[in-house]
Amino acid sequence: MNLSKKSIKAHGQGLEKLSNEQEDEYLKQINSWSINKEKEPHILHKTFQFSSFNEAIEFANKIAELAEKENHHPDILIRFKKVVLEFKTNHLQCLTDNDFIMAMKVDELTQN
Repeated sequence: MNLSKKSIKAHGQGLEKLSNEQEDEYLKQINSWSINKEKEPHILHKTFQFSSFNEAIEFANKIAELAEKENHHPDILIRFKKVVLEFKTNHLQCLTDNDFIMAMKVDELTQN
């Protein structure tokens, strides 16, 4: 299924754990994200590099605004000029459509 045709679902609206095959299919639709499958829950992650600490903070703040708007929040780690984002659906402790939709939305933010 094409991620761009999907929207974030609220808790209790039919979110389901994705199979390994579904995760791999969605991964092809987003730019340079990875999945840590070494342990459960699987985690979708990406590292973003910036030229300054302030740019990294500005990016993290944009992600925070998007996460609040969509009510789906990543773990955000700031390491000087790097920002690491990690998504999983916390209340289900797995990857769902929402995680990949948010990754796509983050990629769209970085293209603007």
